[in-house]
Amino acid sequence: METLAGRPSSFASKLIGTALTLTIATTFVSAADGDFKVVAHYRVSGSGKIQGIGIDSTARRIYVAQGARVDLLNADTGAAAGQIATGAGASDLILVPDIKRGFVANSGSNNIAVFDTDSCKVLRTVNSTGKAPSALTYDDGARLVFVANRDSGNITAFDPETGRIAGTVELGGKVGQLAATGYGRLFVVAPNTNLVHVVDTETFKSLGDFPTGTGEDCTGLALDPVGRRVFVGCANGRIPILDGDIGLAFEDLAGGGSGPSTAMFTFLPTGKGGWKGAAFITNADGTLTAVKMNAFVNYTIGAKSKLSSGIGPLALDTKTHHLLIAANGTRTPEVLVVSQPTSSETKSEEE
Repeated sequence: METLAGRPSSFASKLIGTALTLTIATTFVSAADGDFKVVAHYRVSGSGKIQGIGIDSTARRIYVAQGARVDLLNADTGAAAGQIATGAGASDLILVPDIKRGFVANSGSNNIAVFDTDSCKVLRTVNSTGKAPSALTYDDGARLVFVANRDSGNITAFDPETGRIAGTVELGGKVGQLAATGYGRLFVVAPNTNLVHVVDTETFKSLGDFPTGTGEDCTGLALDPVGRRVFVGCANGRIPILDGDIGLAFEDLAGGGSGPSTAMFTFLPTGKGGWKGAAFITNADGTLTAVKMNAFVNYTIGAKSKLSSGIGPLALDTKTHHLLIAANGTRTPEVLVVSQPTSSETKSEEE
């Protein structure tokens, strides 16, 4: 396909745009490596790779998806708080607090487990319309859960309350992390390419693709739904930032890590001189990168640290503002509790 550097992309041409034990430690990352601090290690017994992580910041409960279960732990102490048997090959996890539901994509059994976040009981399983469901997102506009089926290259949409399948979108190739806008668009990163697929969440039709410019083998994707910005994490260390309406890569930052990536975006209302928002991106080589939002059209690398190898899924504790990051590079998988840089720790705009 042609890119925005020549003709418009195809999108534009279609008129759019276990038990857990706690080890307390405070690791200060050197100034040369960044300003994140690992303040605790929540060690997970067993050898299953952590594939998804979520937190209920009000109930103070962390959910860790690995193997055929979700482990629960206390967000403040790391103490084990139970398990939920969810199915074979847990590959992703999301929580939807408004409806008190959690969802686990099971690539080994081609289904999605739906559980109640109050009782921590599985309510039902939803059979996917594709193979190896591996990534999830919730669209609060369409009120649907969208599932990326990695091996069949399609997207399944279903009603989170009833489990009824609402539609399937055929994209082809591999599909990875995805994010929904809440206003009719779904973005899906295409691993092993330099493309982001765009889907209409009402018609379940593909609207084309956004090219990621210099980003190669991209697997991480995060969305600022207010500014309509799409952040893409790529294996070659590039972080393209795309306009969610027209697909233009108006920022192309160097400074990410190498290897498969995972991304998330959050607003950070820290006041004057602080961070307005950030996209956090992990790479398999252990790099954690924060893309700082200075304004809706101005972004810089705000911090970068080398943590444990094999880091992946991440979540934000909105009470403490700590990041919770899955680390699979050690003999025993663990959750890293990481404090964010403060405005006084980051470089000023004048420096």
